[in-house]
Amino acid sequence: MTVHDRLMIQLMWDGVPQGVTHVVVDRSITGEGGPWEELTTVAAGEAAYSDMNLAADTVYYYRAKSRGDTGDSAWSDVVSAEATDLPTPLG
Repeated sequence: MTVHDRLMIQLMWDGVPQGVTHVVVDRSITGEGGPWEELTTVAAGEAAYSDMNLAADTVYYYRAKSRGDTGDSAWSDVVSAEATDLPTPLG
């Protein structure tokens, strides 16, 4: 395993409203204005997603929306995080 392979950002969210079946997560590397790519669709019962194998010293931008029986919600506010190198394991 290389250090690069261990870089990740974990996204977590609080309770999903009743009637929601999935949470759609988009990611951008160019800023809050996108362009956006659909990263994943997570089942409503899950409250987290780990974005793995990221590039070091890169800022990632995320947004999410819920999907349910009555359609999609509006997009959430955009959040960002930077993936940084982890120390090389000893030994």
